Amino acid sequence: MITKPAALILVNDEIVSSVQDMIERQLFIDETIDGYTFDERVLADPSYNITIKKNTQRILVLRDLHELDNRTLFDVVCYCKNGLISILDSKFGPPGETYPVVNLTWAKLLVYKTW
Repeated sequence: MITKPAALILVNDEIVSSVQDMIERQLFIDETIDGYTFDERVLADPSYNITIKKNTQRILVLRDLHELDNRTLFDVVCYCKNGLISILDSKFGPPGETYPVVNLTWAKLLVYKTW
């Protein structure tokens, strides 16, 4: 039985809505929130990231990448600009790869593990 991998993904907040929509569709994102909402949820439930993974959810968080609050909770941190997405940090593999958003997949993000 194959289950979808759960993940918390952080992407810079200055992406255009069409690129955001494409990321959400291609990665089958369950919910997209901003950094402030994410911080509020973590404050209310310090094990929020574990709950997300137990429920096999995929959460995309849009925030300024200079903000470091709760950054260690994210599985993948990406920077997106001009239709390209670069992996800045990943708990599953080496960072540094850049892909066209149109070709983005879970395998390219190296998110194979499930909770």
